[in-house]
Amino acid sequence: MSRFASAGEALAAVRTDATWSVPTLDTARLLSKWTPTRMYEFSERNTPWFKGFPAPSFDPRAQHMAELPYLFDLALFENIKDEQMGFRDRMLHTWVGFAASGRTSRPAFLGERGYVQTLSSEAWRRADFTADHDHAFWKSLQ
Repeated sequence: MSRFASAGEALAAVRTDATWSVPTLDTARLLSKWTPTRMYEFSERNTPWFKGFPAPSFDPRAQHMAELPYLFDLALFENIKDEQMGFRDRMLHTWVGFAASGRTSRPAFLGERGYVQTLSSEAWRRADFTADHDHAFWKSLQ
């Protein structure tokens, strides 16, 4: 059984992994050799869609820019649902605290399997980013 509910969802995962996830992981690995590096993956599943545009035929989940309505008041997106306001507040507190102090409770990204933090309305935890995005497969094609 496929881990995807539709062909559109599978295509979105392929495009995300090949175009965004693999280069992001490679960049974090390179940067972490010279400077303290932190990496997160926004993984909220029920995100606001773009105002005035029809939603896709599949659940868009945490698409590119999906974290922005949780951090900024932007007319570009639909409103955040009331049940997500606690998550929004936590994200804002985390971002503002980091901007003010330069400190974070998140471990640094170090080595080949560096720490990647998931951010969602569920528990924040370590992501298995390399496996979740099939990094080895995509690198084997290069």
